[in-house]
Amino acid sequence: MRENNTFREIGQALMAAETVLVFPHVNMDGDALGSAAAVCKTLRRLGKTCYILIEDAIPRNLQFLDQGYCTHDQDIIGVPDVSFCLDCGDISRFLKRKDKFLMGRTSICVEHHQSTVPFCDLNYVDPDSAATGILIYWLLKEMSQLAKEAGYEEGLEIDSETADAIFAAITTD
Repeated sequence: MRENNTFREIGQALMAAETVLVFPHVNMDGDALGSAAAVCKTLRRLGKTCYILIEDAIPRNLQFLDQGYCTHDQDIIGVPDVSFCLDCGDISRFLKRKDKFLMGRTSICVEHHQSTVPFCDLNYVDPDSAATGILIYWLLKEMSQLAKEAGYEEGLEIDSETADAIFAAITTD
């Protein structure tokens, strides 16, 4: 099994990107959508073009997480700088979006399932984590530090909407 990249390496790739498509698994649950919403909100705060590309309806109990982030439009970003799959460690978890995922110049996977075999350019797989949302929390903390180092006066502190998304991710998994 390939070694994990660091949250710093993943954060640097995300901060260097201009366009990011986030891929939760099909039949998304709170961990997948909450993690994706937290990432999307954070990247938009940095001025990035970011969308969550989905292929099915958002469950009613999770619709509050979509604040204009989710789309079914595979052409919303031509060729993404980063294709980022969350809570799905295998392309079979998003087959209808597979071709779009593979178009990304860089691919990233953050995941917590034991069965995941790293398949992206950058991977962070931790089967000891209870939810992907926990890993996203640590990634966003690292990105906040990177933002401070890049001259953002207050860094990129987690706001209440992002905290709600992370909370939904962790508590529903």
